[in-house]
Amino acid sequence: MTPSGPMKEPKSPQAGGKRGTPRETETRRQRRSELISVVLAGGPDWAPVVWSVKSVEGEPKVKILCGNAYEHFEFSGFHLVEGEQRPVYRWSCRTYVAE
Repeated sequence: MTPSGPMKEPKSPQAGGKRGTPRETETRRQRRSELISVVLAGGPDWAPVVWSVKSVEGEPKVKILCGNAYEHFEFSGFHLVEGEQRPVYRWSCRTYVAE
């Protein structure tokens, strides 16, 4: 016994879903696999070309923070890209962050 009470057993690093455990890594993989890669068309040259969304129906618009502005993209349909039907979002406008 120690002055503060009985010694406690050290916790296993795999218990409780702590950072870096196999359980959390698997959860992250599942979340990533649930995302859909979409193509972003138009907009500034430095905007990303591929983006991920949870669902096309649930996210008909995409807003991406780029510097001090948001680039807005809207779903425009499915197009054949590199032999695959992919959802495409076209650039619609830019709005600036309020200070």
